[in-house]
Amino acid sequence: MSSPKLLLWDIDGTLIVSHGAGFRAMQRALRERFGREVDLRRINWAGRTDSWIVAEVLRHVGLPDTPENTRTYLDAYLSLLPVELRAGPSGQLLPGVAELLAHVHGRRDIVQGLLTGN
Repeated sequence: MSSPKLLLWDIDGTLIVSHGAGFRAMQRALRERFGREVDLRRINWAGRTDSWIVAEVLRHVGLPDTPENTRTYLDAYLSLLPVELRAGPSGQLLPGVAELLAHVHGRRDIVQGLLTGN
């Protein structure tokens, strides 16, 4: 038997849609923890890791990219994300995803994982 193929999934925009909850949580975390109000839509973070996003946001608003600022920002983001998920429109599984996941589930020739910035 040959080696299994690795199938890596992104989450938001590939498997589900969260209607911007992550973005809203990032904006709110910046405002609540650092008192900074800035339009984060100017930063293209599609496909980026959280650590890259945080460093870029901090740079964008003129804050040092220190471990303490990163931890403060990510802690705030993670505490606000569930709030924003509940506050906005319900997240949705994208069309065809359930059937696709059911199709590959349990196959011995495929190993699945998540590859996401978040």
